[in-house]
Amino acid sequence: MYQLEMLNTNHGSNKYLGIKYGGSMEIKLFNKNIKDKVYHFLENVKGLVIDDNIVNNASVMLEEDEILGMISFEKFGYIGLIRYFIFQRTITDIYTIELLNNLMEKARNEDVTTLISIINNLEVEEIFVLLGFQEVDKENVFFDETIFSNTEYKDSKVFIKKI
Repeated sequence: MYQLEMLNTNHGSNKYLGIKYGGSMEIKLFNKNIKDKVYHFLENVKGLVIDDNIVNNASVMLEEDEILGMISFEKFGYIGLIRYFIFQRTITDIYTIELLNNLMEKARNEDVTTLISIINNLEVEEIFVLLGFQEVDKENVFFDETIFSNTEYKDSKVFIKKI
């Protein structure tokens, strides 16, 4: 069971959906009230380069005020590239779905119409399929003017979701 709650997240006059679940589980968009916790969480991810623009586009899962995970995107015009998909532990599908739904609401408010995810892990691939993403032919995907299959990510798969 969960309770819907509108949260003012200091994004102009917009208010974004936050979700409180039974117990102490919450999903909310990145905001100044959780900024220090989010950055502390990300600083503990080995090899991660933290980008403020990506963090600002994050949907965050908390339990008892501790960050359990997050998903965020980097905006390229009308496209949002999923960048941080990080969890401290395995979570149930319903929480993953709600985390993405919260992120999609943020993306829509930023005029993003399509989310793209580059995946090289079968378990993560299954999650994104569950979330409604569809695999696309890598030969039709370009980074700048370079075809995807000629990049360092050539062994990964590309998934998209129209939002």
